[in-house]
Order: sequence, then structure tokens, then C-alpha cells
Amino acid sequence: MYVRRGALPSPLPAAWLPNEWETSRTYNMMRVLTDEGIVGISPGPGPDTVRRVSEYLVGKDPFAMKDHVQFGARLAFGGFGAGIENALWDIMGKACGMPLYRLLGGTPTRFLAYASTTEVGAPEGRAEDALRYLERGYRAIKLRIRNLDLRDNIRLVEAVRVAVADRMEIMVDANQAHVIMPGPAARWSLETAIWTALELQRLGVVWLEEPLSRYDFDSLARLCDRVDIPIAGGESLPDIDLFKAALDEGAYDIIQPDAAGGITRQCKLTTLAEVYHKPLLPHTSPGSEYANMHVMATANTPNTPTPYLELIDDPPVFPSGHFYDLVKEEDRPRVDRDGTLGFTHKPGLGYEWDFEALKRFSVVGEIR
Repeated sequence: MYVRRGALPSPLPAAWLPNEWETSRTYNMMRVLTDEGIVGISPGPGPDTVRRVSEYLVGKDPFAMKDHVQFGARLAFGGFGAGIENALWDIMGKACGMPLYRLLGGTPTRFLAYASTTEVGAPEGRAEDALRYLERGYRAIKLRIRNLDLRDNIRLVEAVRVAVADRMEIMVDANQAHVIMPGPAARWSLETAIWTALELQRLGVVWLEEPLSRYDFDSLARLCDRVDIPIAGGESLPDIDLFKAALDEGAYDIIQPDAAGGITRQCKLTTLAEVYHKPLLPHTSPGSEYANMHVMATANTPNTPTPYLELIDDPPVFPSGHFYDLVKEEDRPRVDRDGTLGFTHKPGLGYEWDFEALKRFSVVGEIR
């Protein structure tokens, strides 16, 4: 099922898309039905991928994950893994009557949620936003910095630090790993990244995310050597081999894959992070936080002493409800007053689509 959520509350100048304005979002709502009546769900890929995979899946055992992942390996990243595999994991958890973290051998875990902003914003406005997040229970915030004047980036972080003092942890995302459209945009060199990292280090920032091109492992490693603030990234690396290459080079202090790329891959990357003694703190795309939490519950905690979980939440341009309105109310993530959140403990991924809510949105296609 494919549901168009419609227009965003206002045009979004997302930090990862300089020179573009995002005005609407389409969420692909995946359901995989079995002959036993169990239904697996997940945000899904586009219609073309669904058609190809649905032909393959008919008559297959959802537990034969090795075969399904091998089939999916022939499709591009963001195809099979982004939803269909995770819907099969949802089926397996429901068939076994247990939440996925138990099926994967994990233990109940509470996560420190951080409000992930989407646009850069102005210093005064972001300081006010941070105080509102604090009132809502958040104890951590991720800021975006992509101003042409590097000093404006530091002013923004300084304003938030002054506003919240030590009541909130601050993360910073430079969004330099993505392809940049033509037009004016801040493109960082290694020297720029070093200068910025040292300034953020002075302000007590927890980590600096994606400060350089995604494949420039050499420069990323040199940056890690020059600064004490942890350097994070890897959300856009498409396969395990590239994560290993990055870690061999010393490119990251923290790796950030997303379980939207498949729970199987995420589990393997969790083990890889343990081998290299690196924290894995996942990137989150709308809907992937459920799968991320289940995999994080299997992690070796000495490598990840604080299990941070990213929640996209930047009202009014991109409020968390823009996706969660499509999920049953009792299954939506809720940040407690201490800044943490945990599982629903329901079988499978632990949430269901709210079909009454979906009726309010336009269905742009359905494949059976």
C-alpha cells in the first residue's frame, strides 16, 4: 500500500538538500501477507521494487532469510532492504509470539532519545526550540550546521549551549556526505572540518556527524587523529565492505548505519562495530526507529555506553507526527520525562498501521 502524506506544514529547506525545498513527503506503507493470516509491516520501497520482490516471495518461507537477503543483494541499496526484509522479520516475531529483540537474543533496553532537527535555523530560534524540546522531555538535540559563513555555525551552537547549559546534550550534523545540487552551498575541506570540530569540542558537543565526503576515508581518518570530539557517519555507505574499509582506515569514531537497509545487515554491522570497538548509533529515517531499537538491544554495551536513538522531530516544518500519525497511537514512540524511551514489547517490530488514519490520506497505489 502506498500512501501520500501530502504537503509538509511549510516548505522544508532540509540541511541535506541545499538549494532545494521539500514541500511534500510520500511514505510507502508495506504489508506482507502470509497464508496463515500473519501480516508483516514496515515502511517500504517504491512500486517497481515491490512488483519484482512480490513475484519472488510468493510461496516462500518468510523464515528463509538467507535466501531472501541473497535475492535482495541483486537489487540496489534501499530496494529490498528498505522495508520488505524488515516486514519479513516482523512476520517471524509475530509467528513466534515475541518482540524482535528477543528473537535476536537481545535484552530490554531504554534509549536516550535525541530530537533531530532538519533545517539549519537561526541561533535565537534554535535556542528557543531547544528549550521547548527540554520541556517535552528530551535531554539531547542534534543541530544542523551548513552556513556559508563558518562562524555562523558556531554562533548557532553557542546560542543553544547558553540556553540549555548542561541540561541537554548537543550533537551536530554537517551533512557533508551527500551529493550537493548546483548553487551556493557550504562545501567543507579537511581544514574546515578540523577548525569546526575544535570549536564544537570547546562547546562540549557529543559528536560531529558527516563533516566530509562519504568516501573520503583518508581525510576522515586524519580528522579523527587531529581532534578529540568523536567523528560520526556512514549512514549512506551502501554495503558492509565499505564500512569495513572505513574502519580499517580509521575513518569514524562512531558508525551510523540505518536498519532501513535491512535488519540482517544491521545485525552484521553491530558485530563489525564490536570487533573494531566502535559504538554503533544508528541513523534514523521515518519509521526505521523501531527496527533500530530491536537491533540496538543486541549490542555489546561496553562499545555503546549510551544507546542514543535519533527521532526526526522539527516542528513546525517536520514534526514527528508527520510519520507517526500513520501508526496506531499506542505504538508511537514516547519520550519520558527523563529523556528515554523503550519498546512496546509487542510481537514483531511492535507497531501497526492506523488504517483509520490512513483513510484521511490519498492512496497512490496498491500492489497485491
